[in-house]
Amino acid sequence: MIHGRRPRRRGRRGRLPGIEINWELLRQTRLRAGLTLAQVAGTEISRQAVHQIETGATRPTWWSLSLIAARLRLPLWRLLLRPGCGPDYDDRRGAALEALCYDGRWTEVVDEVQTLLESPKPRWRAYGHLFLGRAMLARGQVQAALQHFGEARKLFRDLPQDPRAAEAEGWEGYAASLQEEEDSCW
Repeated sequence: MIHGRRPRRRGRRGRLPGIEINWELLRQTRLRAGLTLAQVAGTEISRQAVHQIETGATRPTWWSLSLIAARLRLPLWRLLLRPGCGPDYDDRRGAALEALCYDGRWTEVVDEVQTLLESPKPRWRAYGHLFLGRAMLARGQVQAALQHFGEARKLFRDLPQDPRAAEAEGWEGYAASLQEEEDSCW
């Protein structure tokens, strides 16, 4: 123990658990947006957790990172540390979809993703399924969300080095846990 702090646990490969992000960009974006730690944290995560993430003391999960990115109206992939792993679709469109999700404008999300789902490009279709899954989940349509997250995961897995494959998998796991809770109530 150093200065009363427990050493951080590392994963099997000696790395810290969680997603490696550009925490300096996260902090700068929050400050530029004029948001407090509590505003970014909301009710889902603690402001201390946001502080630890933005100072690099800990790494976020896909779920917490997606919440933070949505509140900052920033495409999640921009916070990832690995350069060149972002999407090949128009950044403004992705940012607009993230903003619609953040604002809870789910009908507009559903309308906007229809063109992505019809695209000949697998990556665009994957993004469409990912955002549509988020909209379905927010509307309480867990089974439909599971289907869209699963399709997004499959499409992303076939693409080289797209970080959203893990994000889709994380959302799919979250939706599956909600489905299990729902099923156990009956």
